[in-house]
Amino acid sequence: MENLVSKIPTSRLEAITDGIFAVAMTILVLSIEAPSPAELGSGGVYGYLISLIPKLTIFVISFILLGTFWMNHHAFFLINKVNQLSLWINLFWLMGICLIPFSVSLVAGFEYSIFAEIFFGLNMLYIGVLYCFNIYYAHKKGFFNKEIEYNINRIMWSPIFLILISFIDIGFSIIYPSFNKLFYLLIPLLILIPSRFFVKLKFLK
Repeated sequence: MENLVSKIPTSRLEAITDGIFAVAMTILVLSIEAPSPAELGSGGVYGYLISLIPKLTIFVISFILLGTFWMNHHAFFLINKVNQLSLWINLFWLMGICLIPFSVSLVAGFEYSIFAEIFFGLNMLYIGVLYCFNIYYAHKKGFFNKEIEYNINRIMWSPIFLILISFIDIGFSIIYPSFNKLFYLLIPLLILIPSRFFVKLKFLK
């Protein structure tokens, strides 16, 4: 079995990853519904759009996060090979990605529910932990090419930062639900930090 899996083209991993991200990012918007004219209150369309601000906020944050996860996962488009365990790690990580639209619908449907907020945080925590393990395993097995190995510590910082923010999110969910989701917008900002900064913060050698 191992020999057969090792012969699987890495393009298969790229294809399923792009497909899952495309579907997940598309169905995020299903958590936002357009009302019928009969359902509009005295405020009309304007009043309804104002009431949608919390849902639109979590939609934008989640869409940006999915885009960031997809861009970070480009590292696995430059791997030299995969094995059976590597494929399973990626599949379980993608399972967490598939769960994001459900997590968003929970938060959007139950704006002040502590359990909905915690579930979203646990979803992000799961994605961060699996991605850390994914990078670590591929690095130790020598699956990455030289271009990725040069930037391995920069790539590793993104899921580590996600894990830290997930813990903050879960903690703040008990105090002030919804506001804490804004912390996740810090993750895309890592792209703006110069590469030389990460040289001093080595997690992998």
